[in-house]
Amino acid sequence: MQEISRDLRRLSERMQQIVRDAPEQQRALHERLGETLLDDVRHRAPISVKGHDLGHGEYHERGTLRRWQTKYIGTRGGYAAIRAAETPKGVNGAGAITNYVENGHRVGSRRQGVSARTRRRWKQYPVPPKSFVSGRGFYHAAHATAARLLTQAAERWADEIARELSE
Repeated sequence: MQEISRDLRRLSERMQQIVRDAPEQQRALHERLGETLLDDVRHRAPISVKGHDLGHGEYHERGTLRRWQTKYIGTRGGYAAIRAAETPKGVNGAGAITNYVENGHRVGSRRQGVSARTRRRWKQYPVPPKSFVSGRGFYHAAHATAARLLTQAAERWADEIARELSE
């Protein structure tokens, strides 16, 4: 009887230790998950945002949109998020251009004001029309990856806890 009582006490102590360590482990899990998601979002984001005028005849340099994506971990480590950087701000800032590309817009066909020769060439060598801007939905495309990664991380964490309890 004393042996069962001792085993239950040890089990209770181990479980209390797991509960005390859970916030740190959760934060570490979200840090790892955030890094992986950041890589995925940066990979899916288009390379160039040329054409977005900053004013004064200046343009964003190549690859800027990818560099603007940052990882954010909640203050208590309860979640990981990928979002646009804080700076630059404004109409052509990081958040705005990320939003423009993520939500996209239709790319119209330029049929007016085109020479007859160009129209003939388009008929001879048709190119499938590009319906939306490059990179549209790059955040949305990462959602499936996020769900899969979170499930795998939760399973690994549960296995770790089970291993600690079995020792």
